[in-house]
Amino acid sequence: MIVLGFRELSGRLAQSSDTCFVDLADIPGLFAELPPRLSLASLPPEGRWFEPITETDPVL
Repeated sequence: MIVLGFRELSGRLAQSSDTCFVDLADIPGLFAELPPRLSLASLPPEGRWFEPITETDPVL
């Protein structure tokens, strides 16, 4: 079975011997620009702030 996804969101599927995992970022031409990626395991203990990647509507 071939599984397509982002490695950091795939859980055990990326390491499973029963599947062939293909990271979406490895597919040539799929993205004009790669989306920001982050593994929660790589966050510093104090956390991190991320700028929004799209416009946000004000909360009413």
